[in-house]
Amino acid sequence: MIPPLHRKIEECGFNALPAAHTLHYDGWLIRMTADGPKRANSINPLHASTLPLNQKLAYCRNLFAHRRVPLIYRLTDHECNAELDACLQADGLEKIDESIVMACDLAQLAPCADATYREHDADTWIAQMMTLDAAPQARKLAHTGLLRMLALPAIYGSIQIEGHCAAIGLAVIDGDYAGLFDIATAPALRGNGYARALTLSLLRRAKERGARTAYLQVVAANLPALKLYESVGFRACYRYWYRVQPQA
Repeated sequence: MIPPLHRKIEECGFNALPAAHTLHYDGWLIRMTADGPKRANSINPLHASTLPLNQKLAYCRNLFAHRRVPLIYRLTDHECNAELDACLQADGLEKIDESIVMACDLAQLAPCADATYREHDADTWIAQMMTLDAAPQARKLAHTGLLRMLALPAIYGSIQIEGHCAAIGLAVIDGDYAGLFDIATAPALRGNGYARALTLSLLRRAKERGARTAYLQVVAANLPALKLYESVGFRACYRYWYRVQPQA
C-alpha cells in the first residue's frame, strides 16, 4: 500500500510537469516527451496491475523501441514496487538519480518578507530560467515547452540582486498542495542564502493562495539542498529512483 499522502504527492507531481504524450496501461502511467527530462520520459507504476509482469515489460520495451527513446522506469521505495525493481535489476537496468520527496506543513511556516523577491509572468520567468539553467539547449527548450503546457496556476518567482537574477524557482498550486520546482541559484552567487529566501517567499505566497501542504523532490546526494529544505520545515516522505538501460 502507498500511504494516501504519498499517492497524492505523486499525482500532484505528474500534474505539475505535463508530458507531450501520456498513456495509461494497466495501472502504469507512461510519459514521453522528445528531449524532455526523465520524469517526462518514464514508466511509472501507480496502481495495482492485472496483467502478467513479463507481458507489461515486453509492451514497454517495444513501445520505447518504436519511438527510439531510452527505456526509463521511475520507481518509489514503496513495497509494492519491490518485485518490479528486482526484475528490472535482473534485466540489467541501472539504478540512477535516487531522490528524496519531502513535504512541509504550511501551517507551521513563519511569516517572511524579502524586498529582493519578484514575481513574473511565465514568459519573463522562462527567459530568465533559460539563462540560468546549465542544461543542453535541446533539453532546456523541451522543458520550457512542457512549462507552457501547464494547466495549473503557478507562481513564477525570483530573487533579484542589483538588477540580476540571483535565484529562480516556481510553485505549482494544485488545490491544497503546492509543488516547488526548478529552484536554482546563479553559480557565482551560491552560498549567500538566495535559494532559501526564494523558497520561503514561494511557500508564503502558495499559502496565501490556499495551499496547506508543500512538496518537492531533491537528489539524495545533494546534501546542501537537503539541509536548506529541512531548515525551512520540509521532512522526508519517501524516495524514488530511475532504472535505465546502460549506455552502449
